Amino acid sequence: MRKCLITCKAHPGEPAWFALWQFARERFMDYAAAHGYDFREFWYNDFDAGEWPGLIHGRLPAWPFDKSMTSPCWLKIPAIAQSLRRYDLVLYLDNDCVILDFLKDIADDLPADKWIGMAEGTTSEGTGPNVGVVVTRSVPMAWKFWRQAWDIDAWQTARWTDQGQVFHLLGFRTVPPIEKLRETEYDSGYYVLPSEWNAWTDCGKAPAGTRIYHAAWGRSGEWKLQVMREAIVQRK
Repeated sequence: MRKCLITCKAHPGEPAWFALWQFARERFMDYAAAHGYDFREFWYNDFDAGEWPGLIHGRLPAWPFDKSMTSPCWLKIPAIAQSLRRYDLVLYLDNDCVILDFLKDIADDLPADKWIGMAEGTTSEGTGPNVGVVVTRSVPMAWKFWRQAWDIDAWQTARWTDQGQVFHLLGFRTVPPIEKLRETEYDSGYYVLPSEWNAWTDCGKAPAGTRIYHAAWGRSGEWKLQVMREAIVQRK
């Protein structure tokens, strides 16, 4: 089985986020090597903008570094979709994640009858799937899912833009409070990964047993890098 671990790059013009990406990618590459994944990174020039309307500009949020462009947070969707054309299984990780435990392959926790797994993200706004850590098998329903995750327009009213697209496809509210509203055609293939694969806290201390620690949403790049480093020290 051909597997790929993917993430998105950062721009050197944003020093804190660039340092964060450099820090995370070292452990991503080590994890990929340990479990037989290829490792790939994506940036705007890795996509045909004509295939992904709004990729360069036209979607919210805008990129703070260049407000004429769509935020890099959107790159994960075409990155996953394109990678599924070449690989049997794709693991996507946000670049504000740090891998703490290299012993187990996340793919082993995705049941054979499921094609997409995401750990739940729990916040004061509710609990739902988090697109920052996603493992996807390359099957027709997955191809359809990630294509729709780009093509639908839930982002225009959703609280979480790219995350809101996924919420909508899985039948969740796209504004607080997060909750499951309806069944969808994708439910039978979706699996909630154990929380250890996407654990986070707002205080910077990774919960015991965490395999992937995801720095809390909405914080600065400097804060995220600090708590990611501290999480590694705590684990040793």
